[in-house]
Amino acid sequence: MKNNTHGLLNYLGKAKVTIQELLKRYPPEYTNDNKLEAYNNAVRFHGKKDGEITITRVNFDVSKKDLPLEKKNSIARIATGFYKYQEDNSDETRTVWYVNFADPMLFGYYDGSAFAQDEIQTLEMPLLASCMLFLDGEKIPGLESKTIELKSTVYEAEPNYYIERKRRFPTPYLIENVPYWISVKTNPLLADGTRENIYGRLMRDASKEAIRAGIKTFEDDLKNNIIAIAAPEGGRSLYTENQIEYVLQGLITAFAAAVQQTKVAGKLKTVIHSGNLGCGAFGGNKELMYLAQIYAASVTGVDELVMHISENEIFSVAEKKFSEMKSEWNFADSVKFLMGQNYRWNTGDGN
Repeated sequence: MKNNTHGLLNYLGKAKVTIQELLKRYPPEYTNDNKLEAYNNAVRFHGKKDGEITITRVNFDVSKKDLPLEKKNSIARIATGFYKYQEDNSDETRTVWYVNFADPMLFGYYDGSAFAQDEIQTLEMPLLASCMLFLDGEKIPGLESKTIELKSTVYEAEPNYYIERKRRFPTPYLIENVPYWISVKTNPLLADGTRENIYGRLMRDASKEAIRAGIKTFEDDLKNNIIAIAAPEGGRSLYTENQIEYVLQGLITAFAAAVQQTKVAGKLKTVIHSGNLGCGAFGGNKELMYLAQIYAASVTGVDELVMHISENEIFSVAEKKFSEMKSEWNFADSVKFLMGQNYRWNTGDGN
């Protein structure tokens, strides 16, 4: 059986925009002074650079849930710490992607004092924020700056009594060739030998010394490829079938699109870096999100999945459960297996 995950994809839209157009027409609009200072410093160094960024939005064809999915021997491994972009980047044979743990509003909180994974990444690559402003300004059909779509479903709750509900469907974004201009260390070393944490809400009240030690202009030329996925949020108790479907739809769609874009570029291998997607402020279940990512990487043909996590034991359990999943399944079977694990929501961490 051949892997047909490309058949699950709907390409909602694609656009290309130059670095100079973004800088001139859609510069980031920061309300946080620390971020504004870091951006201005970076632009003074990089502001005349050329290049073109490609923006693609995809979703899952929900009419094809019976499409067969075939497991592939993808390599999943653990990496320590945050993403280290300069240590693993694309070359002539492989395309490297980094997952952005997105909000339903694409890069929606880049400008303020929030400083968790999404907001850190959009400061490191400030033209991600410009891409969002570009989409809002140009109003290209299919490229609304949302990582979800809301669709209405109507069902008969009782005879002749119908209820309409809104349901979320993931619409991941792939953003290619984004320049990396600012390096961030969330636990910088100060002159007196102590360290100060600037992660999450702590950035708002951090000292100027800590900000300038932890946030600096990156002076080399480096470009990255980003996958923006919004995990489900706001769950309680056990995951519902709709929530499990949403998780798999988003991951399979995004990873399959990354594999396709890698092939379009003439590259042989697809590498994806990810981690605790949806397990911070959204309160997602780590074992579920690890297992879903391992499975999505396998059935879409990702060659290597690099997980930036510290929960090795949870990851080992996820790998064991992945080994129990059949080699050939369709989408509905995958959802049924994950539902059978009785995954529960956790409490969000406030960041």
